[in-house]
Amino acid sequence: TVEVQMALEMLEQTNQHLTKVNRRMSKDLQAAAKMQQALLPDRLPRTAGVQFAWRFRPCDELAGDILNVFRLDKEHVGLYLLDVTGHGTAAALLAVSVSRFLSPQNHATTLVREHDHDEEGCADRVVPPAEVAQRLNRHFPWDSELGQFFTLVYGVLNTRTQEFRYVSAGHLDPLHLPAGGGVVVQKSGGLPIGIGDLPYEEKVIRLAPGDRLVLYSDGITETMNGERNLFGPKRLRSALEDGRNKGLEECLDHLFERLEDWNRGPRFDDDLSLVAMHVK
Repeated sequence: TVEVQMALEMLEQTNQHLTKVNRRMSKDLQAAAKMQQALLPDRLPRTAGVQFAWRFRPCDELAGDILNVFRLDKEHVGLYLLDVTGHGTAAALLAVSVSRFLSPQNHATTLVREHDHDEEGCADRVVPPAEVAQRLNRHFPWDSELGQFFTLVYGVLNTRTQEFRYVSAGHLDPLHLPAGGGVVVQKSGGLPIGIGDLPYEEKVIRLAPGDRLVLYSDGITETMNGERNLFGPKRLRSALEDGRNKGLEECLDHLFERLEDWNRGPRFDDDLSLVAMHVK
């Protein structure tokens, strides 16, 4: 009948329109993912005594995790890893926004480094990690409509003394692998950014030659197998200890091979991110 024919034509037009919309959305997501990838470390800081490495595996096109490692001055390297609650575009937008705040700029005052000009010349100050967290807390207060917040671990490594000062805002505790011992979980505490206004406490880890330090997101420990069992912190520590005699990059490759075996494939249900350092 004429009515059926008209309905079929309208359905075809609707399908064509939806196909175009989906293609446009897919292109937009791909472009946004490229922009997010561009914020990840391109060239890691080169120092005589410390090697850095990182891994980043988003579960979708866009991630709520983000990380970076960057030079603050001749003696200091900053690094962070953050995890926004939830997934998708909203989480990715917040992650990118925070990343921009944490990015140092040459000859400019930023959240992580202050650059002052006065009559005696110019002077730089590396902002202490606890102060950085407090500033972020003011910039990103709790929004009841969005219901978003993020956890963060941000630290500054003195490459001369190998002293790592950091703050943890609700994030998982860093893992310290001393050269001559097992994994030490560095208890940190602290509320996520955007939750409350309590002051943040700065922690210090004094590293020695042969030591490693690992920062990671909960996507790693919460990876599930087919029986819905978590990979968990014990397996993470075991994988890191198994890779102790390997190079840092090989050690992280070994860990992610273990994760893929546990997950039974390379596609995960949550973002995976990790930053590591090895004192030579």
